[in-house]
Amino acid sequence: MTRRRARGRGGEGSLAAGGAGDSSGVPTRLSRGKLRRSARLGRGGSYGLLDASDEYLPGLTKGGSVKWFRRRRAGEAVGSVAGSGEAISLGGERAINLGLIRDLYALLAAIDEVMPAGAVLYLEGTSIVPNIQAFLETHQAQESQLVVRGTLWPRPKTYHLPLTGSNLSQLRELAERHAEPEICDHLVVYRGDEVLVSAYDAGSSHVYVSRDLPPETVEGLRRRLGVA
Repeated sequence: MTRRRARGRGGEGSLAAGGAGDSSGVPTRLSRGKLRRSARLGRGGSYGLLDASDEYLPGLTKGGSVKWFRRRRAGEAVGSVAGSGEAISLGGERAINLGLIRDLYALLAAIDEVMPAGAVLYLEGTSIVPNIQAFLETHQAQESQLVVRGTLWPRPKTYHLPLTGSNLSQLRELAERHAEPEICDHLVVYRGDEVLVSAYDAGSSHVYVSRDLPPETVEGLRRRLGVA
């Protein structure tokens, strides 16, 4: 089936979480919480360091520069989240760079082929089409982890798909009908609180995998993606 031509990622006017990332491709400012408040926006919210469970709003300083501010809504439920509640990411010291991968469909196929049992696929996007959203909403993992987001604004949709049965093969079949940004902007594969695969700007950037994966799994990914 013919895939639709891809358009710009992340939606018009979208901003990534901090621009330059660390060696694992994770947005640095979001994962390290370096952006501090300099003003209050609205009432009834608390503000401070960036946190992956919060809502982020753009604002202007008195000098006219753009800064990001956190607004955590009082009593807002984060969802069914396991572990400590801290966002997980693949640290640079634990990451193997598989190189630049420009094919999201091939990446999904490789993940489908070699990822271990119990893994969960995290998908994030600002332009995910309704039929893929509907599929992901009906196949959500019963228990999920907070994952460092790749886009702050506009607020992205996020989904956690358990890699069991035919879940991913069904998603891939749907994905063949759509351009890459209509599937996701960023993806992460994790098991428990361990990130196994990290692909921010998936399909147009570098892919990183955990050094804790068995060598045969890493080699399977390399082979399936056609990288040395």
